[in-house]
Amino acid sequence: MTATAARLVMNGHVLAGHLTGSPRETDEAITFPVTAGVRPMIERMPLEKAFPRSRPP
Repeated sequence: MTATAARLVMNGHVLAGHLTGSPRETDEAITFPVTAGVRPMIERMPLEKAFPRSRPP
């Protein structure tokens, strides 16, 4: 289905959905790390190192 934002807004239509899947799939994705013992890897660093400049000063 193809629809432009302007056509939806001008005609008062509503388009709803979820990009990551069904509610069941979302629930499974949230539940899996808890039940499988998945833990995040966190690296701490100064903010200046996290976002280096892309061009010279």
